[in-house]
Amino acid sequence: SDGIYVLDTKNYRVQKWLKNGINATIVAGITGTPGGTSSNTTFSTSYGLFIDQFGSIYVSDQGNCRILRFPPNSVSGTIGDWIAGTGVSGYGWQGFASPTGIFVDSNQAVYVADTSNHRIQKYNFGACYGMTVAGTGYAGNSLNQLQNPTSVVVDSDGCLYISDQNNHRILRWAPEACAGECIAGCSMTPGTRPDQLNHPSDIAFDSQGSLYVSDTWNNRVQKFAILNGTGAYKILESST
Repeated sequence: SDGIYVLDTKNYRVQKWLKNGINATIVAGITGTPGGTSSNTTFSTSYGLFIDQFGSIYVSDQGNCRILRFPPNSVSGTIGDWIAGTGVSGYGWQGFASPTGIFVDSNQAVYVADTSNHRIQKYNFGACYGMTVAGTGYAGNSLNQLQNPTSVVVDSDGCLYISDQNNHRILRWAPEACAGECIAGCSMTPGTRPDQLNHPSDIAFDSQGSLYVSDTWNNRVQKFAILNGTGAYKILESST
């Protein structure tokens, strides 16, 4: 990318900061203007952002239970495309309840952490309906269940990595699998040890395949080397 994109949640906008720039450009939303479902220009409180390979901007509009996509050349006031969700909290194949994290793969399939429905939904490109690819839709701590997932990342093999926030763990979920495997925070007990997490909220991989976890309630970022389905832990940054 030629810049850093920031979802400025309480200003209801997405900003783009150039690497050598001083001022940001607003590329989606309108500053200080929370939107409802009557407008695809604005959005409500949002916590999920993704930029795909073409530069399109995806916003998980949590307050309106929908996903919006803005074009690569978007500016403040540009009308987005409403690509998923009904606009009201719900279940079913079209519904979301507090959608949070979002990921778009190379085929432009959209994965959404449907947080309060305790599942991950996948929308193939152009699809009107989603499919559940992880979780049962009911909160739980078994390996086939999730409890308030907040982030999802998909690797080149199609494996899902899920921040299972209220279970204080990270799961890896193989394609078509009925259950995931735990790779970090597997005790599911919140704590401050290097092998523990406390309400992890976001995850990302670097080019070397290391996994970074925003360990929210521990006020730190952890780095995990993923080896044969297990996490060899190393704290990247921590504050106490």
